[in-house]
Amino acid sequence: MATVTEIDQAAEAKAAPRRAPGGGKKRSAGRGDGVAVSRFFLGTADGGAPALEREVESEKEAMLESLKTGKNYFAVSEWKAVPDLSKRTPQIRGEPVARETRASGPAPRGSRSPAPGQVS
Repeated sequence: MATVTEIDQAAEAKAAPRRAPGGGKKRSAGRGDGVAVSRFFLGTADGGAPALEREVESEKEAMLESLKTGKNYFAVSEWKAVPDLSKRTPQIRGEPVARETRASGPAPRGSRSPAPGQVS
């Protein structure tokens, strides 16, 4: 014979919505197949929009600098909306923007072309 607690547990299990194994909310709809690269910044957010002050190379560095300076750190990923016309109904999907790799620091001397009218 079933006990009261077994009956209560069975009723709760029936009433609870079923979820796929692995939990979390899937957000693949509307997103591209690419992977967004996060950029990390130190800055402040005084109850409003964050003020991004300095970019750092990695999340580890951002965490260390945040600890040293007492400032917050922010992770930013950049996306671009692109039309998907491959199906019968047009859709908009997100595509990650590839991060440009730039050398840090000023450009080497002599690398710029002279302005018009100037002789090098």
